[in-house]
Amino acid sequence: MNIIELKNVSKVYKMGKTTLNALSDISVNVKSGDFIAIIGKSGSGKSTLMNILGCLDVPTSGEYYLCGENVGKMTENHLSDIRNRKIGFIFQNFNLITTMSAYENVELPLIYRGVSPVLRKSIVTKALKSVGLSSRLDHKPSELSGGQQQRVAIARALALSPQIILADEPTGNLDTGSGEDVMNLLSELNEQGKTVILITHDNGVANKAKTKIEISDGKIVS
Repeated sequence: MNIIELKNVSKVYKMGKTTLNALSDISVNVKSGDFIAIIGKSGSGKSTLMNILGCLDVPTSGEYYLCGENVGKMTENHLSDIRNRKIGFIFQNFNLITTMSAYENVELPLIYRGVSPVLRKSIVTKALKSVGLSSRLDHKPSELSGGQQQRVAIARALALSPQIILADEPTGNLDTGSGEDVMNLLSELNEQGKTVILITHDNGVANKAKTKIEISDGKIVS
């Protein structure tokens, strides 16, 4: 079953009299349980594609189906709801709140979702344990290494039980060893049934995925 279908998707930005074709006629099918790397140089359109896949932006033309639903026909509220339920995001810069502990960073989205305190505790503890950070619950981001911060970010994504994990340059700010740890963790999550889509400019990182999609000048080239 296709969890994601992009049909002839294009994205055009207009800046004054200038028109930028960020994506041109992109068609991609992603099956449940896939592990896909979208690789391309800076300015290739891969971040625009990631934003559309993550329901953070909408195509100018073409259609995007997420779990069988046409994203283009959703209201803002429905879009926000499906994004929160179906997709876990992992970013290059971790996007952790510096004044909060690892535990609190993972717990925050669950508070927004209205999960009860007892259930929150169980979910957060389990998520941090799954990324090897059981002993770091009370540590703030400044007390953690880059690799540990990214693992907190992965735990935060996992806490919401998403079907899809979107990882935007997840190893971009990490040393080689920490980057390999994060990629191994994403591979484990994929083996457990999660659909993983990552964006990278690094061939070594992309090679860890089962499928590579190369994008250049807004078009799929391989």
